[in-house]
Amino acid sequence: MDADVAVVGLGSMGSMAAWQLAAAGTDVLAFEQFGIGDRRTAAGGESRALFRALEPRTGPTPLVDRAIQLWEQLEEESGHSLYVRSGTLVIGKRSSARMRALVDLAGGGRGLEVLDHLETRRRYPAHIVGPDDLAVFENQGGALRSEPAVVAAARLAGKRGARFVTGHPVTRIESGPAGVTLEAGGRTYRARKAVVTPGLWTSTLLPELAPHVVTRRCALSWWAANDPALFTPERFPCFVRESAGRARSGAEYFGMPALDGSSVKFAKLDTYGLVAPTDRLDQYLEDAVIETDRARLRESLTGLHDYPHRIHVAMEGFTADGAPVIGPLPGRENVIVAAGFSGGGFRIASAMGEVLAGIATSGTVPESVAGLSVERFAAARS
Repeated sequence: MDADVAVVGLGSMGSMAAWQLAAAGTDVLAFEQFGIGDRRTAAGGESRALFRALEPRTGPTPLVDRAIQLWEQLEEESGHSLYVRSGTLVIGKRSSARMRALVDLAGGGRGLEVLDHLETRRRYPAHIVGPDDLAVFENQGGALRSEPAVVAAARLAGKRGARFVTGHPVTRIESGPAGVTLEAGGRTYRARKAVVTPGLWTSTLLPELAPHVVTRRCALSWWAANDPALFTPERFPCFVRESAGRARSGAEYFGMPALDGSSVKFAKLDTYGLVAPTDRLDQYLEDAVIETDRARLRESLTGLHDYPHRIHVAMEGFTADGAPVIGPLPGRENVIVAAGFSGGGFRIASAMGEVLAGIATSGTVPESVAGLSVERFAAARS
């Protein structure tokens, strides 16, 4: 055996799983087809937002809450600034179903603060709001430096004994009673179990998941701040903004503070069609898409140059129901997969690393992810 656990893919989930496994004393061999921290993984694009109350939920948010604790731990252990505690803001029309539900939750003492349009303008003057708008603020959450976080987790895993095979894709994963066999870079490796976090390459590396996890094209944009003081984390929380009269999530936009001190991420919560997984994704973004974003920027925010100076076109793995696939593969219980996070997985990546490490070492799937097996799709069809 080359390792107790092989980790395939050192992006958002795999780097965190390697960190947790190595911290527990597990012998880890980790594979990454590019370099650790490469922008082509699902963690690419410099940063991600961490929301607790993006959608109204009456129950607990155990994975998010645990993720926050682990992001703080990763910061402390690595000595790097990875989690910017800006708080989070949801802005929408007071008549929308989401805003009404969030207001109800705020009334139940769940740590949410409801702001009318005047208070929103006073606190957050970069936002353009009118009398029909409401905002709901939560002081937890903020911005995660996604690529540095991946590197930090992998470095800590290495310090605790994890070994890495980089620059070569894994081309075969076979499992049997004696363990898992993997091929990468012309060599064969064996491990007792494998944690596979293939990201956008799910359909090619695990063909049995191809009907359920597809790759979609996404785009992120950065806009120069005319007045950077308006966009510091203290004055400009991570936010999601509903579109007036448009209920579907694809009509919403999100934004993040100027983590570099000069530019703001502002982009549409939507995708731009199916693509085949590739390491040469075209970075071109159509003029019509840019013009739509510019129009929305002008009606939403003030103090920004209205043409993006930087664009990152990326790929993400999506499922039909928007929930990820997590757990052992049917018939291949020593292969544990985490895939198809549909653009919203990074905020809980630190907690998912702990979950995956626990499944690999104990064989037990925790209740928090018990309903996310790929078998749910077969049950839905029956």
